[in-house]
Amino acid sequence: MKFKITYLLFFALCLLAGNVKAQSDYHNCVLDEIILRHAKQTPGIVEKYIAYEKNQKQLLMLLSENPTLLKNTKATDTLINGKRVIPVVFHVIHKYGVENITREQIDDAIALMNLDYNRKNADTANTYSLFKPRAADAQIEFRLAKIDPSGKCTDGIHRVYDPRTDYAYFNVMRDNTWPYSKYMNVYAVSYIYPEGMVLPSGALIGGLSPLTPDNALSPSSGDTTLDGVLVRHDCVGSIGTATSMAGSGINNHNRVMTHETGHFFNLYHTFQNIMATLLGLDNCTHNFLMNGDEIDDTPPVLAATQGCPAAGSVNSCSTNISGYGDEPDMIENYMDYASGACQNAFTNGQLDRINTTMTGTRRSLWSYENLVATGVLDTMPGICVPIADFTSNRVLLCEGVSVTFTDFSYNAAPTSWEWTFPGGTPATSTDQNPVVTYATAGVYDVTLKAINANGDNSITKSAYIHVGNNTGNTVAPLTEGFELANALNTFVTENSTPNVSKWERTTQASSTGTASVKLNNNQTYILSTDALITPPYDLTNVPNPRLKFKLAFKGTVMSNPLDGSSTNNYGDLRVLVSSNCGQTWLPRKSIIDSALSTAGAGDTNAFVPAAGEWREETVTALNSVAGNANVMFKFEFKNKGGNNLYLDDINIYNDNVGIDDDFSNLSSVNIFPNPINENSVVSFNLLNKKDVKIIMFDVLGREVETIYRGSLSEGEHKIDLNNKSVNPGIYFIHITFNNYTVVKPITVY
Repeated sequence: MKFKITYLLFFALCLLAGNVKAQSDYHNCVLDEIILRHAKQTPGIVEKYIAYEKNQKQLLMLLSENPTLLKNTKATDTLINGKRVIPVVFHVIHKYGVENITREQIDDAIALMNLDYNRKNADTANTYSLFKPRAADAQIEFRLAKIDPSGKCTDGIHRVYDPRTDYAYFNVMRDNTWPYSKYMNVYAVSYIYPEGMVLPSGALIGGLSPLTPDNALSPSSGDTTLDGVLVRHDCVGSIGTATSMAGSGINNHNRVMTHETGHFFNLYHTFQNIMATLLGLDNCTHNFLMNGDEIDDTPPVLAATQGCPAAGSVNSCSTNISGYGDEPDMIENYMDYASGACQNAFTNGQLDRINTTMTGTRRSLWSYENLVATGVLDTMPGICVPIADFTSNRVLLCEGVSVTFTDFSYNAAPTSWEWTFPGGTPATSTDQNPVVTYATAGVYDVTLKAINANGDNSITKSAYIHVGNNTGNTVAPLTEGFELANALNTFVTENSTPNVSKWERTTQASSTGTASVKLNNNQTYILSTDALITPPYDLTNVPNPRLKFKLAFKGTVMSNPLDGSSTNNYGDLRVLVSSNCGQTWLPRKSIIDSALSTAGAGDTNAFVPAAGEWREETVTALNSVAGNANVMFKFEFKNKGGNNLYLDDINIYNDNVGIDDDFSNLSSVNIFPNPINENSVVSFNLLNKKDVKIIMFDVLGREVETIYRGSLSEGEHKIDLNNKSVNPGIYFIHITFNNYTVVKPITVY
């Protein structure tokens, strides 16, 4: 048995990420799968696609016969040497982390796109000699907008705090869009996770653009609020976070942005062949009906290029195209998947399609009236009013603890600040990043006014700071059954969607009594994380504390309409403990994936548990908070596609026997999935540093292989398994922590 290697695949994907394997393996473009799925679910899509492309060709013919149609209606030269100027707004969706990229990184991305679209990029010399005569100068210039939709001054960057940056898709596009007819909307996020599918471990999507809204194949289905480009922050530009995509050390040189804006202008992948895909044929097929990417001068390509093969060295199709013959793959084309350092050209045929789009769907973007309305004709730096924003190093704290506030105002640099801190000392401040102490328990607002010579802007974050008593108001032992209507009033929630709590008290179901607490997780976004935090409890008289609670949860079955296959999807629940009013948390129990379910897996209809679909769980690893006067518990749920979660009967009690915290490591051990596949892991939680051995034995007790041997620090750990080196059968995994051992059976098919 060997450790599984997870490869990070960086896709400049137009729509979604498909199955991810090792980089040496073959990779399909998932767009074909999406089109097939869309075709099966949408009657008449083939006819709509044929009609749409016929209309595009007619418009292209009209343009070729009347080239003046490409000129601006005002016939002005304000387009700068004949270039068509596209107003751009960057929506930076962030959590105040590295994904909140700088203005300099965004400027770098704009500059690099302008080089690529005007054939000014330094690597044009690398274009294969056969393709150089058809390499195109698109004569398009991107500029950050200087006037926002309400007519106010903007620097072209709209910064939004939203935890959904960690699993962004159409959700963040729809909620933050500026009018698509006036701006090219770009959404920079931390991670892209498409709705309606489960990505394999290690899959990364660099970017996404759903084509033009009028395209029959667009997953936006004509919804203009979904128009634009969704991109990982570390695929924007070539500096800042872009110097190392997902920490890999790879710099894609902004070619993800060039690729995705190509989709924005209605270009398909060079390796796509829509009609052939619909008919189940390979991408090399070419005739009057199957015209590849609908561009004549991009050679047919069997599959997406991976890596950076030498220009002209690959010919994956032996297809003769009228006027061009049988040509090698154009791996340097921006609309392929070769690495960014290998891409350097659009073709004249692609430019014709861009021009068609610019005369149709995108016409209003570069009209004289819109350039004036968005302020991009003004080449002088904008002088705007700052937009106030801030964060802090903590929002949960005990009495007498200090908080550091950090100014994150944007749109223009403030020159002064006015802070207001009800309940804090000082109560006001003019520092940019003040430190405030809260002496009395309570829930407090914070207000910041950011000021410069052009004006000011204020923001108030209500109920932002939660200060707890140094001694819990409720003395343990205790049981919380959520029977009172206001039972959740003293709890705190951490929400995956800003200002939207999916936790609620419900009388739909309960383990005992008439009520429980419910997390409305049904049909929400995969990777979203929501937490329920208890009020502080006084455990002074509890020398051997234990926590019991009841839970009910059901997974969902996600079907693939293409092949009839399905996957079961669940979630992860962690229980954490804090003895300092929530300033820091220690994990104490993890229930992972299918082990969380009490009712198997089923459809996505909202799960309401029956009486027999509850299970009691016990958290034993609590000796570190024994006798503490302020103890809080956090129930943290990470969605992996499952249904609703219910909690009931939270019981904190004293165990007269007591269990050593070291021994309690054993109860946290899980192996999943089991039977074993390439994604299987041994997971466990350590309360402190331990010597760990993981050894596989066969049914006769013979040692098969040492999977891991070494020292591991405190925290949660996952050790990878796979079944490549052993024969099918039943085996036993011995996991030893210092002198304690737990044995888990596994099945290998």
